[in-house]
Amino acid sequence: MSFQFRAFDLAQAFQFQTRDDGSIYYSLRDGSPGWMIEAVYAAHDGELPNDWRFSVCNFLAQNLAEYDSADDARDHAGELADAQATIYTSQLLNWYADRPGRLDYADQADLEIGDHGALIGDRLHLGHHYAIQQMVGMLIDACESRSRQLVGA
Repeated sequence: MSFQFRAFDLAQAFQFQTRDDGSIYYSLRDGSPGWMIEAVYAAHDGELPNDWRFSVCNFLAQNLAEYDSADDARDHAGELADAQATIYTSQLLNWYADRPGRLDYADQADLEIGDHGALIGDRLHLGHHYAIQQMVGMLIDACESRSRQLVGA
């Protein structure tokens, strides 16, 4: 089975739900295979389950299913992160305030990109983008690993 089929399977495993208070969220369907649960858990990068991570995982899975191979998906990972990363300072500040440990993403992006002179808003955006790009990589790796397991079976 190909990478694309596994990504499609992952995309189909997400469901849109509404809470009693009217708020909306995504989750994995009951009975989703273990590899999907592990992939989404890994994409949470140590955070407790939260709506933002599930929403981004859903978006990424839907889009990863468009690529024929993991390599092709990796070539477009930055574009997927661009599509999800916000540039609005108020949204960035809320995202970081929701989990203060997320500031580490801004520091890590700064170290890897080397743009030490950037404005704080730019650094916050780069950190947000970096977090999403990591999630892309984790989901690609999970789909690729699962497709290889099925080929070897």
